Amino acid sequence: MLRLICGEAGTGKSTLLRERIKETAVSGRKAVQFVPDQFSFETEKLIYRTVPHEYARNCRVTMFSREAQRILHLHGETKEYADDIAKRIAMKRALDESAANGALVYYRSQTRREGFPVFALGMVSEMRNAGISPSALRGRLAEESSLSGALSDKLSDISVIYSAYDRILTENFDDKLDDIRRAGEIVTETDIFSGCDVFFDEFDSFSGSQLGFIRTLLDKAASVTIAFTCDYPVCRERRFEAVNRLIYRISADSETEVTVLKERFRKPESLEVTEARDMWQECDWIAARIRSLTDSGVRCRNIAVLVPDSSYTGILGSALKKYGIPAFADIPEPLITKSFVRFAIYTLKALTFSTDDILRYVKSGFVRNPNGKVISDIQCDSLERLCRTYDLRKRDWLRPFPEGTDGSGELEELRKSITEPLKALKKSIEGADGAEITEQLCDFICNRMDIYKTVYGKCIIDRGEDGRAVADRRLLDEYSELWDDTVTVFESAYKALKGYRMPLEEYTGILTDIFTSTTVAKPPQTLDAVTVGDTERSRFTQADYVFICGYSQGIMPPPPKLSEVFTPSESEQLTLLGIPVTSDRLSRYSQELFTVYRCTGLPAKGLFITYPLTGENGGYLEPAPSLKALAEQYGAHINGADNYGAEYYCRTPDSARRYLAKIYRDRSHSAERTALLRSVDPVFSEMLRSASGEKPDKERHRIAKERSSKLLVLDSWSPTAITQMNRCKFAFFCKYGLGLREDGERRIDALLVGNVIHFCLYRLLTGYEGRRAEFTALTDAQISAHVTESVKIYEETNYFGGFGGAERFSYLLKRLGLYAVRAAARIRDESALSGFYPEALEKRLSFSFGDVKISGVCDRIDSLEADGKKYIRVVDYKRGTRDLSLDAIYKGENLQMLLYLFGICENESRALPSSVMYMPVGKMSYEASDGGDIEDKALKSMQKYMKEHSPSGIILSDSPENSDLAALNDALSERFGKTRGGYVTPTVITPEVYGAMKSYCASYISAKSSETAAGMAGACPSDPSVCEHCEYSLFCGAKV
Repeated sequence: MLRLICGEAGTGKSTLLRERIKETAVSGRKAVQFVPDQFSFETEKLIYRTVPHEYARNCRVTMFSREAQRILHLHGETKEYADDIAKRIAMKRALDESAANGALVYYRSQTRREGFPVFALGMVSEMRNAGISPSALRGRLAEESSLSGALSDKLSDISVIYSAYDRILTENFDDKLDDIRRAGEIVTETDIFSGCDVFFDEFDSFSGSQLGFIRTLLDKAASVTIAFTCDYPVCRERRFEAVNRLIYRISADSETEVTVLKERFRKPESLEVTEARDMWQECDWIAARIRSLTDSGVRCRNIAVLVPDSSYTGILGSALKKYGIPAFADIPEPLITKSFVRFAIYTLKALTFSTDDILRYVKSGFVRNPNGKVISDIQCDSLERLCRTYDLRKRDWLRPFPEGTDGSGELEELRKSITEPLKALKKSIEGADGAEITEQLCDFICNRMDIYKTVYGKCIIDRGEDGRAVADRRLLDEYSELWDDTVTVFESAYKALKGYRMPLEEYTGILTDIFTSTTVAKPPQTLDAVTVGDTERSRFTQADYVFICGYSQGIMPPPPKLSEVFTPSESEQLTLLGIPVTSDRLSRYSQELFTVYRCTGLPAKGLFITYPLTGENGGYLEPAPSLKALAEQYGAHINGADNYGAEYYCRTPDSARRYLAKIYRDRSHSAERTALLRSVDPVFSEMLRSASGEKPDKERHRIAKERSSKLLVLDSWSPTAITQMNRCKFAFFCKYGLGLREDGERRIDALLVGNVIHFCLYRLLTGYEGRRAEFTALTDAQISAHVTESVKIYEETNYFGGFGGAERFSYLLKRLGLYAVRAAARIRDESALSGFYPEALEKRLSFSFGDVKISGVCDRIDSLEADGKKYIRVVDYKRGTRDLSLDAIYKGENLQMLLYLFGICENESRALPSSVMYMPVGKMSYEASDGGDIEDKALKSMQKYMKEHSPSGIILSDSPENSDLAALNDALSERFGKTRGGYVTPTVITPEVYGAMKSYCASYISAKSSETAAGMAGACPSDPSVCEHCEYSLFCGAKV
């Protein structure tokens, strides 16, 4: 007989059902109660409290899976259960067999695709859950002729695969998914439940196999009582449609007694709806509200929070921690999320020796050096920078790093300590079966890498007086349980893969899938904690206050899970055929409404619903449509989280600081800001003042004097440091005070272009030192050949030839030689017409200038002997134009060459200043052919090049170089044609202006260095353009 207890949420259905269980037990009959897995513990406690202890032996609480296993064990119908690995191997064999027999049509071309075995296991799972055996599926297909061709072919292929898989698997294993169906067959043939009263509670749906089991109980048990949350038999509410349909399916052809409960005993007394700007504010509001409840005496265990998906877990956990609220997340996590499990996977992937996989492996925190120490973060950082700089490839890990990659050779030792154990592991598993790979992998991570020691180290929280480590016992127990789960997976892999040989990639994929599908639940850490659960699986029996967050359209309720094998229309056709792989469209809609109804009916006192206006990725969100009707039902108004002030949010020191930072710039909260500033520590207040820009720009980054003398006073100043100090003191502080540098990468940039040109010209000019006539007689071809050789030497010296991903870089580096060719050809041509000739290249200079000491490397120094005097010209090569006007100099810009000229002439008694010149370099868009007549196109290209790359600089009016420049302009005009203004047009100054400029620069540099030494490190750029390419602009806070 079927007895139904129907009523809405909170009407006492479970209480009445337990009273009937008590009556059954007291009368001496057996009572069996089925509940979902997550309810078993709580239900057993309630039964213990309800049924007198002397009759407790007559009743028991069970679940479908547990009862099915009990029945199968009782009748000797069990084998070892197949784990996920055994199932995957069986499916692989079934697919190979089906494909070889030519039995597949729809899936014929897909069986060899990566991931298809996992997809095929999903097919089988859907059939198992629907209660359909392979023979039953074949029978349905034989009887049915109305299916479309595509669906018929698909089902036919599924039947072939399902039959082969079931036959192969059941040779040695049982499938847990098939337990309920098989147990139902045993119940049909025996009297296990004869005379028993069976009860079902807390279910709102049943799978196909569960429905089949219930129908069997209706025939065998004395009675079957089911409690449903619904409005049966009225059937008016759409949200109960799916449950009412389920009742009709169960009660068909059965004598049914219906008890309807109408009075609601548990219903939320109030509803609060809150709208937040984003998920972070939403979680802050929830945590603050929970804190207000606990401050008023509510126990944490009587509060629950429902989240729609995993995106809320971390944000909510952080908010609860900030407010000092203990919480227990009743949400299972995949085992693959644990660090030591990922290390096992990273180890397997590292055997490919790809750089990304090697870095993941090294940065896992479990890799040890031969000396037994874990590779440090500093070593990981050095290795990662090397990889980024040289774009390392597989071949680079398998051979020694070139000498010079680092000064100490530590990186090469690190490479060997990483790769040698991996190479040994890879060799040990060559040709091995799955069991042998598993054994070698476990030996590697447990013995070679001593993972136990590393995990224990993560649990150490202190050292005792005797020096012994003190471990966090709770954390140690948690790691121990997780490691037991991990070992279980390895043991299963060892058993299931014995004798099965496969590529390493396939083994890695299998192990990754198993660790991903294996979930672990973290036990509660305290007796009194807020429970955080998800809206789909979590059930709460003692929740007085429930918070539902993320109540947004498309998120709450969570979208229904559809079949991965069949389309929605195909699923509905199969349901009509008696193959219920998934619910129909109307039932799915009803289930969504029912999820909302169930969640909102959980609390006994207070219900709180929140939703954000923007999601995790910043996208705009709308509140769920059901919220409006729910708010009207309770007469609730929607409040904004911004409307709650400091008194609400500031309940702990951490939350107060967070709130103060949020409102600091908001003038509407000035009173709260003033009050909170008195309560937080002064250091935090100063940080807020600085970050908000309240301090004057010149004081925002002032360094204390006792620190500035160590960080901002240099023994000697390079012209580059002076330029950096003049442009932005904060950038100077970062670069020269803190030593912050952006990681170098092997790429073509302005710095590399300059270095290559300098190197090529240095080799060329030093090779012809004292041989001016030979140098000026060089042809373009000879210059080009010399530059090509220089570029090759530069690459071998600085980038170790073919080390790393050098192919494209090597090609681009060779192209840079074109810049050096044009620069050398120009020097050749000018040397033939000028009395100046390079005297020194890349010369290191050091001299006193005013109150500071200047030191640096000068690119090129030219000299001219005339009338017993020696004139000095300083030249620098730059890609692109450079302004060397007097205005720029008096602003402190481009002082480099002038400082060198000042120093050379100051230290050498015979030396007289002549000029400073910037020589722009570049390549021509059209190259003239060597040895032939200059064509018109080449002539125009050269004329354009010479004009666009015209040197800029400053020349003294009394220098003999003026006549050289006039002759040079005439020669260039004759060769390439006249151009307005000439080809070389520096700014001419008198010796008096030169002297005044020298005095000004000395005073300017002295004043700037004194400001810096006093601690001035403000982010006050001299010009907005300075910030465009500044590597420190992301965190300086400058308002430009």
